[in-house]
Amino acid sequence: MNIDNVELYLRENHHHRILLNYHIVKKFYLRIALVQLDIRFLKSCRTKDIIPKFLWFKTANWNLTASPAYKNSQRRLLKQYIKEKLYGHLLRTAPKHTVDPAVVTNLSTRILSNDEIDCLANGLDYGLVPKRFDEMNAVGNIEQFFHRVTDIYQHHKKCMKDLRDNDKIIPNDIRVLNTNEMTLASHLRSLTDTFRHQADRYRQKQYQIRGEQKQYYKLLKSLKQDNSIVVTRPDKDRGIVLMNKSDYLSKRHAILSDSAKFSCLFDDPTITRENFWSMAKPIGSTPGRLYGLPKIHKQDNPLRPVLSSIGTYNYGLAKALKKMLSKIIRNEAVIKDTFAFVNQLRSLPKSASKYKMVSFDISSLYTNIPLNETIEIILKYLYDENTPRPSMDRKDFKKLLEFATKNSHFLFDVYEPREIKPPKPETDIVVLRVLYYGNPSHIYGKRVTTAVAAQYPLKQVRVVYDVTARIGHNFTTKDKIPTELRSGVVYEATCPVCNEKYIGETCRHLKTRINEHLSYQKRVIPSLTQPRGTATNTTVQPQK
Repeated sequence: MNIDNVELYLRENHHHRILLNYHIVKKFYLRIALVQLDIRFLKSCRTKDIIPKFLWFKTANWNLTASPAYKNSQRRLLKQYIKEKLYGHLLRTAPKHTVDPAVVTNLSTRILSNDEIDCLANGLDYGLVPKRFDEMNAVGNIEQFFHRVTDIYQHHKKCMKDLRDNDKIIPNDIRVLNTNEMTLASHLRSLTDTFRHQADRYRQKQYQIRGEQKQYYKLLKSLKQDNSIVVTRPDKDRGIVLMNKSDYLSKRHAILSDSAKFSCLFDDPTITRENFWSMAKPIGSTPGRLYGLPKIHKQDNPLRPVLSSIGTYNYGLAKALKKMLSKIIRNEAVIKDTFAFVNQLRSLPKSASKYKMVSFDISSLYTNIPLNETIEIILKYLYDENTPRPSMDRKDFKKLLEFATKNSHFLFDVYEPREIKPPKPETDIVVLRVLYYGNPSHIYGKRVTTAVAAQYPLKQVRVVYDVTARIGHNFTTKDKIPTELRSGVVYEATCPVCNEKYIGETCRHLKTRINEHLSYQKRVIPSLTQPRGTATNTTVQPQK
């Protein structure tokens, strides 16, 4: 056997991987031989003070090529080139990452292997090489960053709110970008595409260099599937603690069993508070308008003052408080309308005809109501006499009543507009979240910062690198929130009649939004397409 028939022998008698390894080793030895010849040639040139032709370089003045400075520069280049040949092709082996197994405290009955201890000893914050490039996260980050930089985020959010409330497409949601926005959007798209390819190559290369990453994922998956243990961090210092889940739950229940410090709630008050906040939050800045309605049934036709509060900052608060206070008003003397009054008169016995009805009229009824006394009466009834008491603090509820009544302002007669000076430009800080993939992430952050500075020089970009894969992401000691009680969920609702699909994102609980879809179907669909008594179904599922 000689060097000519080695490949034929390996191809016929061994697996193709053996032949592939032979080719790799052969190329490696050829490369070493070439490097040795190059080094011998360069050292010979240095000994004889001969500069190779590839080290010649042009100068502004050809006469400078004979100067000592030019010769010294060539000698320094030759020395550096020899050094690169000597050390540039050596096998670069990264130092092995050493860990301290003492940081892992095993209080469980599970026996950990040495590989599992080495994996956990890196810590819960140890960053792993991601299995795949999170394209949706990267695109979402750069889109949100674009909205923040161009200051169209608020308008975008307003359109999405209308779309979420009305379930229909709004023409205002289609925006026309100006020149700066179009240029920045084009640059960000190009930079993001380049970053995506570079990050994917970096990820594949890291998987080849760091062979322990795949093993770490397998070990973490095995630990995660073990439902009998809990993996968490200690109360003090850094480390990892493994406990039996039964011991963990019993100790947690022992803490919560103290009735002097904890009490059990049968309903989630967050939903009620969330609905109240959604209705009471200030959404307008228009001052109230005062106008009068003439009382034509009275002498001299006096005016009844009416304050229009539509669009004011406390209009929603007044509606929310009215909804709460209407439950405590029990006045049987209130007549709905004229027809109800006539019906009540007809229902009276004939013996009541001897009586006379007297009507007492109060001049300016609402302006003569003592606000402070009325607010105290409401608070006394709600917090001292009524059960159950409101979940809101008494001082906070009093403050809301004062905002809705005493702190109202309005316009009347003539309104003189005043000149508003334009605000001075301020430097805004915009945060850019970048998925961390080594050096490509740093390059991407610098390029995006440069692109923003060219179009929006007053915007200051702060780059935050986000490690998406950590050891701690595989373990959690927090109770999982049911899907129907999550907020910020992207969901899909399918109409049972026309099979049209609606996809949206709710900032409220998913359960609340689903109930709204169901109530809308019960109110509209049976009256349009189905006979009464026929049930309608809907398919609502969260999107992952």
